[in-house]
Amino acid sequence: MNKFGLYLFGALFSVVGVTPALSGPAYDALKRILEDQGLQDVSAASVEDVGGSLKVTKLTADQDGYKIQINELTATSPKANDWGFAADRLVFSGVSRTGDGMVVGFGKLNLDRVELPYSTSDRGLVLSTAIMADAIVMDDAMNALSLDRFILSRAEGGKVIDLGYQGHISGQVLSALVPWSLTPVAEERVPFQGSMKLDAGSGTSASLSTFLKLDGFGDYQLKFALSEISSTALTRPQSLVPSYGDAKIEKLELTLGNMEWLGEALAKHSEEERFSFIEFASKLFGGIIAQLGTIDDGLLLKNSVEAFMKAPSRLVISAAPGLRIKDLSGKREPQSLNLNIVESLSAGGRKDQASDSAVE
Repeated sequence: MNKFGLYLFGALFSVVGVTPALSGPAYDALKRILEDQGLQDVSAASVEDVGGSLKVTKLTADQDGYKIQINELTATSPKANDWGFAADRLVFSGVSRTGDGMVVGFGKLNLDRVELPYSTSDRGLVLSTAIMADAIVMDDAMNALSLDRFILSRAEGGKVIDLGYQGHISGQVLSALVPWSLTPVAEERVPFQGSMKLDAGSGTSASLSTFLKLDGFGDYQLKFALSEISSTALTRPQSLVPSYGDAKIEKLELTLGNMEWLGEALAKHSEEERFSFIEFASKLFGGIIAQLGTIDDGLLLKNSVEAFMKAPSRLVISAAPGLRIKDLSGKREPQSLNLNIVESLSAGGRKDQASDSAVE
């Protein structure tokens, strides 16, 4: 998934270039911005001023060995500033990025109220909304991840970010992403949808929640409550999503829902294989948590995962680690994560539930 994600992210923000032979203040500013992204050998069939808008057609470029192509780029009310480039709207149409046996592309991407600072500027990136349609990541074996719709919006000076998406993933790719299913995914394409919301609208605290639904393969939700966020975290130059390395994690909650598919996948194997895999998975996750927290945290999660996987349905785990994000790696004194199994339901009914939990 990392490979697919990196290719798609790179396609979103590094797929366009400009023709050096054509000039103008706004055009030159955009050219400098794009060169900051590492584009080289850029050429375009035409660059025009159409009613106050900048229009670039049939553009090609190279980037670290990859071939970039874009049918059309339009900037509405473009402006050159001493700090960078701004436009009421940027529209990219018919974009592709090829190389290393991969193709990344999308039909259209609209960016509204955009301010793009130079890499040397102290200003932050400004973006009101981003709407992308018909995006795809595909390798030479035709394994694909496609996004039918991707919508991102920023409000309150960038302190509130909403993101939503929906699309399909091939069964072969999903099988590679979730090897713990122990069996290949039979479907050719599996629909998915998800969302993310970051709210840092007041003080030095913030909340982050993400949700992913894989049709027939479970629901996954992760929530964070953060504190002691740097006042500059949301205004760093060239940053769409800010860095919270210095922030403290006050609470997190992980929810796995509709996980009966995992039980069905395990049931296709012998009792010995099921036992071996459950033991491996429970020890693996327990060991990871023990390294992040304490031995007691690790044992609690190990036992809970083992019980859950015998008849998986729904599991809710919370923690209040009180650690800074950057402290989750590296050497430090062991500290309890205050791990709590809020809710654990098996496919046949309730297996375990803490007294402070509520069934949704």
